[in-house]
Amino acid sequence: MLTEPQSPNINAFKDPRWGRGQETPGEDPFHLQRYVAAMLTGLEGDDSPKKLIATCKHYAANDFENYNGVDRAGFDANITTQDLSEYYLPPFKTCAVERSVGSFMCSYNGINGTPLCANSYLLEDILRQHWGWNGDGQYVSTDCDCVALMVSHHHYAPDLGHAAAWAMKAGTDLECNAFPGSTALQFAWNQSLISEKEVDKSLTRLYSALISVGQFDSAREQPLRSLLWDDVNTKEAQNLAYQSAIKGAVLLKNDGTLPLSVGAARKYAFIGPWVNATTQMQGNYFGPAPYLISPYQAAKDLELDFTYTLGSKINSTDDSFQQALESAHAADIIVFAGGVDNTLEAETLDRKTLAWPESQIDLLRAVAALGKPVIVLQFGGGQVDDTELLANKSINAIFWGGYPGQSGGKAILDLLFGRAAPAGRLPVTQYPASYNKAVPSTDMNLRPGPGNSGLGRTYMWYNGETAVPYGFGLHYTTFDVKLKTMRESALIRTDEVSSRLNDADTSGTPSWQQILTKPVLSVIITVSNTGTMASDYVALLFLRSDAGPTPRPIKTLAGYSRFRNIQPGKQVEGEVFITAERLVRVDELGNRVLHPGYYEIFVDLDEKSTQAFEVGGPSVVVEEFPQPKHQN
Repeated sequence: MLTEPQSPNINAFKDPRWGRGQETPGEDPFHLQRYVAAMLTGLEGDDSPKKLIATCKHYAANDFENYNGVDRAGFDANITTQDLSEYYLPPFKTCAVERSVGSFMCSYNGINGTPLCANSYLLEDILRQHWGWNGDGQYVSTDCDCVALMVSHHHYAPDLGHAAAWAMKAGTDLECNAFPGSTALQFAWNQSLISEKEVDKSLTRLYSALISVGQFDSAREQPLRSLLWDDVNTKEAQNLAYQSAIKGAVLLKNDGTLPLSVGAARKYAFIGPWVNATTQMQGNYFGPAPYLISPYQAAKDLELDFTYTLGSKINSTDDSFQQALESAHAADIIVFAGGVDNTLEAETLDRKTLAWPESQIDLLRAVAALGKPVIVLQFGGGQVDDTELLANKSINAIFWGGYPGQSGGKAILDLLFGRAAPAGRLPVTQYPASYNKAVPSTDMNLRPGPGNSGLGRTYMWYNGETAVPYGFGLHYTTFDVKLKTMRESALIRTDEVSSRLNDADTSGTPSWQQILTKPVLSVIITVSNTGTMASDYVALLFLRSDAGPTPRPIKTLAGYSRFRNIQPGKQVEGEVFITAERLVRVDELGNRVLHPGYYEIFVDLDEKSTQAFEVGGPSVVVEEFPQPKHQN
């Protein structure tokens, strides 16, 4: 058996209804690229043998489960070559080019008429040829049952034998969930639909993969065999889980009510379906946790004077509604913990609405009308429309905590009481509930057009009103931020790019890869804590430009850095390198083009500091993208 965790999931969280968006880090492809590069380093390691075989999935554009009767298992995504190259593929490109991951998983859906697991354009032309992912032991696995679905749902292959043969010929090596006694491959062989050479190619990849993780070595030579029970659930691991919950939480609203004081003689009413959450905090696909600290347990550990009443279930009323109001009326401060969970979002289950569940919003309105301070703790992977809560002056603060894991309750209570400072940024756009009807999940276009009501998708193209914008996040302190840019290379002129593209390649790496990964700007960031509380600060560097043809993205993420534990009155400095890949535009053929023009780098949503620079010379194609071809 292959040592394969079938992770990470790096499809972009482009659609706010997607049930599995909770598994991914957000909607921005550059953010996903940096995330997956780090995650693969941790999973596979840099040594030989590898610790395990990671699997980048789901290749590609698999970002909804079911929508108005359209199921992912038979969905054919109509995607322009431009959007494919610019948005849907970059995280997978990082898996292949930068990290040389052990395995890819082809997804359930098709793209432009061909199921992914039989799509030689994606699997061979782009993945293995253009990206150079063709080393020993690198193989493609299907998502489970994809071969059968090519017949039953896509109606692409006439029978299982042809489906298996076409998948293997297109570059798929392994089928997930092939049922015992399956004769699909045997049928393909008997009908001469596949050759011995093709079978040997896949077998060689799979057995080479086993060798790459030391499957045939002695136990003492395998790195994971040296671990003992003392290496599990260490204090370092526990602290990492806690810090992940702290750093991932986002403060969406605060009128000065937060942080609270533990020592103050106040009575709290904790209300809502997430107050006593335990397994809920893990989201989907998780291992056994050593403990699960709910907000309720964390409040007990702080020895708060509080009551707990459910008041509402996640998506239905509860008999304790009136009791919750009575508890709230008797309290000094009301803490409501709610949102969504895996009963509303999960694999095979997309969200049906972006609004707060009706039973919860009714309860929130009722407690807000009491005139007491109200703090909302919003949980779940997907966002709910907070427009009403943000506008309601009786709602004093809102935190988004996602699925915070085993220490989630402790983390969120420590944030409420100032034992930790919030510095997280929203990794997705929080859309108004009306987005649900305006933009169908099946429309894959990023740019504004008739299929998405002229609105576009993601912060890069969406031109409508947001409830909360991508990258938003408040702090308990204030910051002053300054930028200074320094040129790192001559690539700021396009004629120098042309010269380098024409240079003889001596490293074995294509010249376009060398150029795109080369830093062209160094951005010096100076951050001063001008408030009264120590805090992290996450600097988000955005880029906008008048270069290249219209339509142009509103802005794109060019870089980011987290400055840690900045003390009040102190100043810190850091450096972020901007690569050439952040400056290029993608044309209609999927090519990456560097255009002359005026560029601006700015920090944060309120543009705390801006630096401008120019690129001179004619437009030059840095990377020529493979063009689609007719398939089976």
